Amino acid sequence: MALLFVVLFLLPVVLEAPVQISHYFPEQRLLLQVINDPEIPNYVHLVVSIILTDLAPDEAMDREDELRKNWSRGLSHEIREHFYTILEYSDEF
Repeated sequence: MALLFVVLFLLPVVLEAPVQISHYFPEQRLLLQVINDPEIPNYVHLVVSIILTDLAPDEAMDREDELRKNWSRGLSHEIREHFYTILEYSDEF
């Protein structure tokens, strides 16, 4: 039940995320994950992993800062409580 609510609540932002992220990470793959919070029953997060393959860590972090400044911070607190992006490097890096 909680997962269904979170997915429906976040659907507009999940659909918008690839477009927003592509401005800063145009060549990177994205992975959407549902993560349960072990400390809070029935509490889930949707996490978009930006899978990095060819960016230096400093460059990736600078781009992530810009993404957050220009898009993520503009999202409501309720959305940011359940949805966020993270940077990950693929095993190929």
